[in-house]
Amino acid sequence: MMRLSLSILVYVSLDKDTFLYLLMSVIYYILPFIVTHNIGYYLKKSMTKFILIMFICSGITGNKCKLMPTPVSQFNTYHECVYYGYDHSSELIKGFSPDFVDTYKTFTAFNCTEQKTI
Repeated sequence: MMRLSLSILVYVSLDKDTFLYLLMSVIYYILPFIVTHNIGYYLKKSMTKFILIMFICSGITGNKCKLMPTPVSQFNTYHECVYYGYDHSSELIKGFSPDFVDTYKTFTAFNCTEQKTI
């Protein structure tokens, strides 16, 4: 007959229980903080959008800036909106002939407006 040592039985028993207790403690104390923090972070981000409003303008007296559509107009962060505004402006101006830009003193203007969403 094999004799089991009490210390091995206690160690195995405590090891499993200790692990489960530790795991439940971590879940109970840390997970709600992480979930609350992350959900709050993402909800805050998703509740605010930035809308790109872009104009094409002429530096010639008497001409007004005209609102122009953009391929992408809604962004999650201000910096994404501004980066896109500058990149799109550059590509747009480069797409015109140098003569057109010089003659009409063409330039763009844009703004990234914060909009709260539900």
